[in-house]
Amino acid sequence: MTDESAATPAPTPAPAPAAPSLTAPELAARLAAREQGTDDFVLVDVREPWERELVAIPGSALVPLSSILSDAAQEIMPRDETVIVHCHHDGRSRHAREVLLQAGWSNVTFVEGGIDAWATEVDPSQPRY
Repeated sequence: MTDESAATPAPTPAPAPAAPSLTAPELAARLAAREQGTDDFVLVDVREPWERELVAIPGSALVPLSSILSDAAQEIMPRDETVIVHCHHDGRSRHAREVLLQAGWSNVTFVEGGIDAWATEVDPSQPRY
């Protein structure tokens, strides 16, 4: 009598879903890793252009929330990429995350506290508004 369970490989676990959020310091660490080539993601600023003129996180791409599902936005953040979204505090980026997940993106995270948290916790030289 043979043990069939020994011959059957264990199922491969599905990749872990993206954490719904990360802190500004965690984003700073991921940006440093991306710069060194050990992390890969698209950082998307969902604020309005006038807000970005005041302050921006280096390495982010502007895709205002109103155009988050546009063809131009999809060129910046393809569905198969890891996407991190941020806004002023995190209300719009939370919403953007949900919209993107419902539209077929599978790996979307938002920055807790948005650029305001970035300016207070990571780069205090940045202006706050």
